[in-house]
Amino acid sequence: GSLKIGKQADIISFDFNNLACIPVYDPISNLVYSASSSQVDHVWVAGKLQVKNKQLCHFNTQQLIEMAQTWADKIRARND
Repeated sequence: GSLKIGKQADIISFDFNNLACIPVYDPISNLVYSASSSQVDHVWVAGKLQVKNKQLCHFNTQQLIEMAQTWADKIRARND
């Protein structure tokens, strides 16, 4: 493959400024042996930014929290 304007690319960028990855002698080895999902800082899918600075771009976290609490309240009420 190639990275060119107009092509759809899936790309992930990692933050190696993390104690789990230091020292970085070989970035590929660090990805294989030391990196985890917590170090993913940017993600592009089909050329579109989906994660920026470790935050989902098109996702309402507050709405999910409220929905989860609503369901927890319903489940608790059913069991009372």
